[in-house]
Amino acid sequence: MKNKKMYLTLSYVVFLIVITALISFLADYNLIKMDPLTTGEAFLASMPYVQVGSLIWQQPSSSVFIFGLGVFIVVFGVKMLKVKEKHLSRKWWGVSMIFWGVSAIFAGISYQAFGYQLKCVGNTYANFTDWFEIMYLLFTGTSICLLVFGMSYCTAVGKARKECKRSL
Repeated sequence: MKNKKMYLTLSYVVFLIVITALISFLADYNLIKMDPLTTGEAFLASMPYVQVGSLIWQQPSSSVFIFGLGVFIVVFGVKMLKVKEKHLSRKWWGVSMIFWGVSAIFAGISYQAFGYQLKCVGNTYANFTDWFEIMYLLFTGTSICLLVFGMSYCTAVGKARKECKRSL
């Protein structure tokens, strides 16, 4: 019964993410421009970048750092799930870390490495946002909620802990 509740909760979270991802994937981000209007050249002038052929990789050193951090956090979350034993808090922290790591990778794609490619290429003025930024925000919010689940169970005592266990 306990595992069924957890799987239902995770299924609900995944369902919401998939629906939101589909809706945001179909959105037209070309309608929302940066304010003030910013050209691709002005966008690049504010940060370091490397050009390889037609691909522009902005902020290369911090991009490597954020991608590495994202992978590390995902691996850490998977390891937490493997050693969770009977601790519900570790289970939720592990799942939270996986979501956080994936969100860091989305942030690395949009804010760090490929922001120019996603926001400026093919546009007169840079777009304000893109699909990867929306996914970054969604996964970060989900990660925070799951971390709160784990923390509430870990710190609760008595009746409050029983109620947390029942609802988790």
